[in-house]
Amino acid sequence: MNSATKNAGQSGHAGRTGHAENIDHDAVLRARTALLGSGRLSLRQEADACRTLSVVSPLAYLPRLVRALLSLSYELGAHPQTCLSVCAEAAEAARRLDAMEPGGRAELLVDALGAYERQLYVLGRRAEGLSVREEMARAGRRAFQTGQVESPVYGLGPLATALAEEGRHREAAELCGRIVAAARREGSGRGPSFWDMVAWAAELDAAGLHEEALDAFGELVSTSRREVEDGRTSLANLLWKLVRFAEMLDSHGRFDDARAARREAGELFTELAASGERKSWSCILAWWRTCWDCRDAYTSRRSRAKRSCRSDPTRSTGLRASGRRTSTAGRTSRRSPPRSRHRPAPIRVTAWRSWSSCIGG
Repeated sequence: MNSATKNAGQSGHAGRTGHAENIDHDAVLRARTALLGSGRLSLRQEADACRTLSVVSPLAYLPRLVRALLSLSYELGAHPQTCLSVCAEAAEAARRLDAMEPGGRAELLVDALGAYERQLYVLGRRAEGLSVREEMARAGRRAFQTGQVESPVYGLGPLATALAEEGRHREAAELCGRIVAAARREGSGRGPSFWDMVAWAAELDAAGLHEEALDAFGELVSTSRREVEDGRTSLANLLWKLVRFAEMLDSHGRFDDARAARREAGELFTELAASGERKSWSCILAWWRTCWDCRDAYTSRRSRAKRSCRSDPTRSTGLRASGRRTSTAGRTSRRSPPRSRHRPAPIRVTAWRSWSSCIGG
């Protein structure tokens, strides 16, 4: 054996010996015993054991370490700085695993990066959070290219949100458009979700692409009409979209289209006042809040009209009320209506009356 080979062999032996000396075999044995034991470990104990074993068997224990750390981070929500440290360790462990198996554990990597960036945003470290979200998008793209995930926009949503929050609306609109396009290409038949379409329309509008935004929201309204006819969504859901669509149309000068949307909303209100929803739904109070918004708008309008009438009694306000009469002098006087013992009108009827007054019904 020549001297070079002998020296190389000695160096390799020394390296292996040094590596072996750096491992605490007693700690490894305790960690294995803890994980294999019948007792239930706390998340912190499980993370400690997996951290020790990931040194000797990284492919076997890094995934479990990441999951334990992510679960532990949920318990530390009241301690944001400690939670950030745990999330940072989970993200680093997932990166190590991804380096060993490129694209093989993409979902775990994106989950770990997602927890890390959320905690960065909680602590106000927005620039770092944005950087991690960009890393998430790259990891998702690699995972799609290697066949690990089915969606080409996996991990892209948080980046679109971050860009919107930073005021980079055109870039956010582009990403939202890609998410919508990917949903259209899926074979499930469901198409883009409500939230995807609303986000896309909002970012297009914020970017100054107003016609494109109206087209996007109009598509959402058309989809909802079909879903109402098929019994797949509530009338209140479509009502919400029509009211918001009318507001968008008004703000961009398309007044005739806005009036048409309001008339359609009025027809829905008529049906809701007469018979309610066509079928029973789970909690849709968020959609019904639109009714109260319309009622509040009507109440505000009526209050302003009353103040105007008091300042100029001869001015016609256009508000019709029972018990009102006009004197020969042209002044308006009011008789007190008879006291009614009837119970107040149901919510849906009250809401319809408010809306019908708003649109001149």
